Amino acid sequence: MLKHLKILLLTGGKVLKKLPEDLGLLESLEKLNLAYCKIRDVPSSICKLKHLKKLDLHNCDQLERLPEKLGDIKCLEQLDVEGAGISHLPQSISLLNGLKIVGFK
Repeated sequence: MLKHLKILLLTGGKVLKKLPEDLGLLESLEKLNLAYCKIRDVPSSICKLKHLKKLDLHNCDQLERLPEKLGDIKCLEQLDVEGAGISHLPQSISLLNGLKIVGFK
């Protein structure tokens, strides 16, 4: 698979409603942009992306939750959830000292 892929942009994917569970196999991924997609959740396998620095979920208005183990992504620096349907963040997110959260109310 695409194990050396560093950036994945799937913005505006209005037909994209579900992400594959094997997304976590993209072991070199640093930036994942899913803005404006109609996904309802993010697969827990994303927590295996040890190099992920930026996760953009802004305006994913159908998104209901984030994986509970999101705090396992130690490199995560920016999480953009502005306009997303998320009502709460997972507790594990408190483990990420360098994280900047954009748009969570």
